[in-house]
Amino acid sequence: HDKCTANGSISIHYRGRAMDIGNVEGPDKANGDAMHKWLYANRVALDLDELIFNPVPAGSSNLDGGNPHSYGSATMNGHKDHIHVSIKGPDSTSTASSGSRNCR
Repeated sequence: HDKCTANGSISIHYRGRAMDIGNVEGPDKANGDAMHKWLYANRVALDLDELIFNPVPAGSSNLDGGNPHSYGSATMNGHKDHIHVSIKGPDSTSTASSGSRNCR
């Protein structure tokens, strides 16, 4: 991931707090669903900040700020082939955890 996001914030991937888990579509969709459900079920112990996957498996939710969240279509469309997961940190914010530090 680039240092800067599309909206000009410093990426949480760049800061080392986020990762993407790929190869979770097509024949591997069931594995992606199981991984998302496990991450969601363990969100408190893992201190998760964000969890994004499309479609959201039944019995779980996407997260922002560690809380259930419904992302907009642009974000959801960008997460059909991978799970985005991030952990909380000193710069975590709700609804835009990509950060308050500006790249510009």
